[in-house]
Order: sequence, then structure tokens, then C-alpha cells
Amino acid sequence: MYQPSEVLRALGRHHVRELNDYQQRLVAAICVGWAPPDIAAASGRSSKSAYRHLRELACHVLDPVGLEPTRDFLRTWAELHGTCCCAPAFKMIRENRIF
Repeated sequence: MYQPSEVLRALGRHHVRELNDYQQRLVAAICVGWAPPDIAAASGRSSKSAYRHLRELACHVLDPVGLEPTRDFLRTWAELHGTCCCAPAFKMIRENRIF
């Protein structure tokens, strides 16, 4: 079981600055609560593709800190890095242009 304070500390220290535009859009979408079918519809991709890309992104971000690659952990990480690693994603949200 994960201890909340340890999770927040690990996520807060872990920077991933090399996210591409599509990955930033995925981050933005999950931060506003979109499910993979919503992402698929908005991005013009299949649901299977949306699930796969989200899984790959979650693994890319969370595997190095030893956390399960879930959308919830990914969302928490993104919110902690809204002014650095995920700044483009939060700009997309503010401008209402995720996809």
C-alpha cells in the first residue's frame, strides 16, 4: 500500500520535461476528467489507441518512481508539475483547446 505523503513527495520530485504535444494533450484531457473514449472521440483516434497511449504515458512518467501506472497517479503528477513539466497542458486547458 502506498503512503500518501510518500507518493506526493516522490511525484513532486520527479520531473519529465520531454513530453511531446500529443502527450501534453493527453495530460490536459485526463486533468479535466476525460475518459479514454472521450479522448478518442476528440482526437480522431480509436479508443484502443487512446487507452494504449495513456498507458504508455503513465508508464513513462510513473515507472521511474515505482508507482502503478494509473490515470489517477498520472493526474496527481501532472497537477504537481503544472508550472514546469505540464505547463503546456495547463495552458491548453485554460485556452479550452485540448484537442
